[in-house]
Amino acid sequence: MKLRFTLLVLLLPYFLVAQKSMDVSYKNAELESVLQDLETKYGVVFSYTGDLGLEQKVNYSVENTSLEDVLTRLCLELNLNYRNVDSTYIVLTRKPKSQFALCGSFTNDVGEPLSFVSVYCPSSQIGTSADENGTLNWSEVFYENEKIEISYIGYESLILDVLELVQCPTIVLKTKQFSFEEIIVKEYVTSGIEQSVDFDHMILNPGRIQMVPGLTDADVLQMVQLLPGVQSMDESATGIHVRGGTPDQNLILYDGIPVYNGGHFFGMISGFNPSLIEDVNVYRSGFSPKFGGRVASVIDIQSRNTIPDRVTSEAGLNFTHADVSLAVPFFNKRAALVVGARKSYTDIVETPTYRKLSQRVFRKGKLEQVMEEDEPDVIDFGLAFDFNDYNMKLLIEPSERDHISLSFFQIDDKLNFDFTEEEEFATNDKLDQSSTGIGFQWKRNWHEKYSSSINISHTQLSNYYEFSVLDGDDPSVEIQEVQANTIEDNTVVWNNTLLFNTNLHLDFGAQFSDLNVNRRWQVDQEDPEDTELDKNQIFSGFVSLNTSMNNTIKTQVGLRYNYASATQENFLEPRLSIQYVPSPVFQVKAGGGFYRQFMSQVLEFNDLGINQDFWVLSDDDENIPVVLSKNVSLGMIYHPKSFMFEIEGYVKKQEGLTSNLSRFQSGTEAFFESGTGQNWGFDVMLKKKWSTSQSWISYSYSRSQYEADTDDETVSFRAPHDRPHSFQIVHQYHRGKWNISLSWQIASGLVFTESVGLDMEDEDAPPVYNLYNINSERLPISHRLDASLMYKVFQQNGFQGKLGFSLLNMYNRENLMSREYFTEYSEEDDQYELQARDRAMLRFTPNIVFRIKFE
Repeated sequence: MKLRFTLLVLLLPYFLVAQKSMDVSYKNAELESVLQDLETKYGVVFSYTGDLGLEQKVNYSVENTSLEDVLTRLCLELNLNYRNVDSTYIVLTRKPKSQFALCGSFTNDVGEPLSFVSVYCPSSQIGTSADENGTLNWSEVFYENEKIEISYIGYESLILDVLELVQCPTIVLKTKQFSFEEIIVKEYVTSGIEQSVDFDHMILNPGRIQMVPGLTDADVLQMVQLLPGVQSMDESATGIHVRGGTPDQNLILYDGIPVYNGGHFFGMISGFNPSLIEDVNVYRSGFSPKFGGRVASVIDIQSRNTIPDRVTSEAGLNFTHADVSLAVPFFNKRAALVVGARKSYTDIVETPTYRKLSQRVFRKGKLEQVMEEDEPDVIDFGLAFDFNDYNMKLLIEPSERDHISLSFFQIDDKLNFDFTEEEEFATNDKLDQSSTGIGFQWKRNWHEKYSSSINISHTQLSNYYEFSVLDGDDPSVEIQEVQANTIEDNTVVWNNTLLFNTNLHLDFGAQFSDLNVNRRWQVDQEDPEDTELDKNQIFSGFVSLNTSMNNTIKTQVGLRYNYASATQENFLEPRLSIQYVPSPVFQVKAGGGFYRQFMSQVLEFNDLGINQDFWVLSDDDENIPVVLSKNVSLGMIYHPKSFMFEIEGYVKKQEGLTSNLSRFQSGTEAFFESGTGQNWGFDVMLKKKWSTSQSWISYSYSRSQYEADTDDETVSFRAPHDRPHSFQIVHQYHRGKWNISLSWQIASGLVFTESVGLDMEDEDAPPVYNLYNINSERLPISHRLDASLMYKVFQQNGFQGKLGFSLLNMYNRENLMSREYFTEYSEEDDQYELQARDRAMLRFTPNIVFRIKFE
């Protein structure tokens, strides 16, 4: 009897607390604050570990309820368990996940099977798809009450519990009423690449792209080259040619900030940290009047623009560099700071990947000769190279209507090369490339039918090369050559959208750009510097009217106005695009417009054999004219179920192209400076998807022809990047923790100019070129096989780790990038001889990456 009384006394406080009834109300509150409130109201203390998920949201309101009822509800919704230690202390733990075998079949409302229905678990961020017969078989680890989203283009989405799919039901999806705004081609070529609603550009998401063949990381600019019609003639990340255009004709924006040098390792690696990128919008043909200043394409890179719910971080290490990123929300999730950095360690360790990239980059000029050839005069040499980049973004949402961001990036490359010859004769080459940008953006929804944004940006590019000589008898350094190019770009853009109704809206705005370009040459220290400072202020206004008729025909009629202070001219750029969408699986698009460019690049080489791409501004002397491009394109896409077919053709005519072909000069003057160009071709893409794999084939036919005026007549020749045929086949396979990707590419060889002999009247007997056979010869066909493999090492409690391995050019094919001629004196024959030097692309190149992520 005494024992029972004692137990009753001990347990009485617990029963009193458990039966105590209170009013509770939580709206989108974090679990941590909810537990603190319950401790105060019910007089208890919760004990838990850090993996409980305190950032989870709670929405629960009830009157006069007990603590037991509240905990039962929370544990059910948030996958928790609770245990009463005594009358005061309660232990909370996470429920363990269990292995579930989900199954079922999907049909439409008339009983026909639906192929490749998407099945996704938002809370775990994992998904799969049904097979071509509409059958689902998916084994994965879930909580019992997790939700599964079922979606299929043209049908209403469903949300089911995990336990419902254990019973292998037949799920009927209802047809959704067709709406133009919902037409988005998901997984254009692979997961993470989609076609925009307006059918005028592609959207790339690095975080969702599983694998790029031959690469370990989702390099932003390398991803762009997965699209048909986008090629890199030298396998670099930044040397992108879009449908016959040249790299300097691409407008690259980072959070609205113009980018003039977006690469590391002289363009081989893009200068943007992929873990910080949210979306990349790529316009391959015509683009909206709000974009100006370039004539080929727009690559609009958007870094993370959403305030995260909790702290997230990511880090990676491969054979060229290490990277880290961090996102931290604060001010009750009204603001966030996103930071990231990448740093090479090639100045400490020479990995196989670095050696292969070095052979590709330095396969020209004296650096390769000193490093690879047996030079008896060389006593010692040293090479130091490293790169880094830094990013920061501050996000603020002071109200539901406002979104403010401040972005910053810096991209740096440094190279120092020195060697000593006999008699203590030493030289030094120094190359510094730096690109910095800062931008402010404020977006506001003034009204449900009117929104606007203001972008203010400052960009600075510095490209500096210095060659110096140190004489053993005189310790002073004599600078013999300097090449420098700097750019300052200050730009303000004002955008507005006025919505009249769902079928009619108006976009309009203005832009002001203040451009300053400095070019500096110094051939010898005793000679004066040759410095040129060019300035140009561009005033622009733009407007476009967007209409939709019967959810089938959509048009955009636009106009961009430009005034350039350097040329004191006014320019009008009319643009038009039409989309015809008779059904969700078939679309047709046509477009055309005028585009102008006020800056161009002149390609030069320094003594290291590395490209020095100098930017120059158009001027009123017509030495460097404004580039005009007239573009027309027509295409269609057919996308039924698991199959997709696309074809698009284009024609471009350009005026005012500037060229400096120094290797064909017989003296100090180039034989022509500017001319016209024509580009035409078409791109074809076929894609087929299965439940665990997908394949696509792309083919591009492209021709680029230039014409230039000489003293006598007009000379016509192939453009340096003319490549008629390019074919690629890609296959991707994913199963469980494994992702494998293979690609094989074959393309026409690039063009080159063959020397016809030596100029024996000159003391050094330089090569002689025929003015009328420029780029008349073609290098051998190039082809290579690439592969990538990624394995998910672990995924638990918000942590995940991946190990990747890639092989580029697996069978070590020697693909040539260029062929040039030089003269070499033969002591045996006592005369100069003509020699050809081939520059090869990347040979067999391996790479390894390890990535960890916490969220």
